[in-house]
Amino acid sequence: MNFANRITLSALVFLLFTSSAWAQFFEYGSMTFLGNPLDKTAQIMDCKTSISGDLVIPETVEGLTVTAISTAAFENCNKLTSVKIPNTVTTIWSEAFKDCYNLQSVQLSTALTELVSGTFENCRSLSAVDIPTSVTEIGYTVFQGCSSLSSVTIPNSVKTIGLGAFENCRSLANIEIPSSVTDVGQSAFSGCTALTSIVLPNSVTKIGSSAFKGCTSLASAVLPDSITDIGTSMFDGCTNLTEVEIPGNVERIYNYAFRGCSNLKEISIPNSVTFFYSNVFENCN
Repeated sequence: MNFANRITLSALVFLLFTSSAWAQFFEYGSMTFLGNPLDKTAQIMDCKTSISGDLVIPETVEGLTVTAISTAAFENCNKLTSVKIPNTVTTIWSEAFKDCYNLQSVQLSTALTELVSGTFENCRSLSAVDIPTSVTEIGYTVFQGCSSLSSVTIPNSVKTIGLGAFENCRSLANIEIPSSVTDVGQSAFSGCTALTSIVLPNSVTKIGSSAFKGCTSLASAVLPDSITDIGTSMFDGCTNLTEVEIPGNVERIYNYAFRGCSNLKEISIPNSVTFFYSNVFENCN
């Protein structure tokens, strides 16, 4: 081992030793925290699944500022009905509140910049969410399976709506996509059976496959002029879709894009389209 590698390894061992020596696990109420006296911060690592009712997460515990909620910290806390997250929290890791079946409301920290994958996945009693203006990304499956979710406010700071972010949100009848959004991920709104219309702003340059698949109440869709592809199964199974205009910059329409759109009577294909699968309109009567 050369001198440089010995120095690097020594530095790593030192960091691991000092961090493990200073970090402390402790309990506060029903929650387990990991505290770091060096920077005077703490993150929630776990919670007893017996916790119930309304939870107000404290800003400080044992003189430490609460800044993070760890992966799956509140997963399966089925008796929680509401959560208030203080503005000191800057990070919520993946699946933090997954499968909290009775969680009805949540107040998010205004210091968050991202909603990470699966944060509220399968919170089937969650009915409304206001996403703070600090958030720039809604990650994978954040609200997937939130079947009671009927109201979501997406601020003009969000740029990305990730894969399956609102998949199977069966009570979501309306949603406004702000002009800050550039990317709508695969299956982002798939299975939103109450959604009646969608307007995508011209800021959107990419729409993933199956984005609106199975939106059986969707009657109209306005697509942005900025897209060049209609992806695979984008409107597959949208049985109530009667009206959609293909933008003039679209070059490719992929497999099953409008399969099963049995009420789609007429559609205009622009001259810009150079690639077109034969099964695009399968089962469109």
